Amino acid sequence: MDERAIINASLVLVGQVWGAELELSPDGACTLSFEEGLEVALWHDAETGRLHIDADLVDIHAEHRPGIYKRALALNYSAFENAGVVIVLDRENHELMARSILLPTVLEPKILAEQIADVLLAAKALHEQLHLDHSHESDQQHEGSEHLAHHSAGFIKI
Repeated sequence: MDERAIINASLVLVGQVWGAELELSPDGACTLSFEEGLEVALWHDAETGRLHIDADLVDIHAEHRPGIYKRALALNYSAFENAGVVIVLDRENHELMARSILLPTVLEPKILAEQIADVLLAAKALHEQLHLDHSHESDQQHEGSEHLAHHSAGFIKI
């Protein structure tokens, strides 16, 4: 099974859990939109064989940047608990993004599907947490770490 076939077989399994038909487009991309306003882009880099998963988490206005950046840095220390998802800064657009990179060739579709689902759950939890932080005063931003742990604890089984 080639990389694209492994990814598409995995996306079918993920789609069954999330209630959507998922597959890579001819150019190797797939986008998921969630009710909370979260958009997740998956794209396969044929040169490296990697599956990239990016999600826009939160746009940051200048007056809120220091507090949100500090919170994002703290959340990055929990990357292992967040399915390997790290928070990165898109400097051009002043937004934080969740990013994960998977290697589909070393995995069978079911295992890759579980990893993709875990990344999606972690991105949803980070999106929710950073929006909560962004909406509260900066001195209240540290609250809610238990909320994040609740959403990202454990792996999804497919």
